[in-house]
Amino acid sequence: LIYYNKTVKKHSLGFTLLQSASAYHMENSSIKAFVNSDEELWYNLNSAGNIQNAGTGLVETQMESYMIRANYGFADKYLMTVSGRWDGASMLADGHKWDFFPSLALGWRMDREAFMQKLTWVEQLKLRFGVGTTGNSAIDAYATKGSVNSNFYHFGDAILSGIVPCDPSAKDPIVMANRKLGWEKTTQYNLGVDFSVLNGRIGGSV
Repeated sequence: LIYYNKTVKKHSLGFTLLQSASAYHMENSSIKAFVNSDEELWYNLNSAGNIQNAGTGLVETQMESYMIRANYGFADKYLMTVSGRWDGASMLADGHKWDFFPSLALGWRMDREAFMQKLTWVEQLKLRFGVGTTGNSAIDAYATKGSVNSNFYHFGDAILSGIVPCDPSAKDPIVMANRKLGWEKTTQYNLGVDFSVLNGRIGGSV
């Protein structure tokens, strides 16, 4: 995080820069076999007479984010915050891993206006408006790649087994590749009033 703040007379300006990155790495292996005695556990698998199955796996994901935010205020009455995020997720499809998420917030401290000064029982009265977009990339690693299944075909007089990306005509077709899957984006709007009256005895937000 990097912060910068500057005040010139009635103007206040602030900037925030952020960068973050994370990575996930998981390796696994498994083997199923019958050994001669339960004391052997997994220490003597080469003595197993019947290995049922074995497998290995690798999962890697990465996420990276950049953000800039600017705050501006005039006479502590008129407030504005503008921000933008650039987020990248390796789980998404090629060409759709990165997206931009902006937001804007406006505030008006009505209690600082001259026409409110006679209302001494009002300590705070702020009108605010906000709009922003957020993103969701919560999918499994390699989910956009699809999968493969076996298929039989004729090669001369022989019937052989091959691999195809996906067979939609199969009884239980596997998930097909999605080369356009990107960020799920949601835009929200907010309009409200913050208030405090009677020396703070009553306050809240609407």
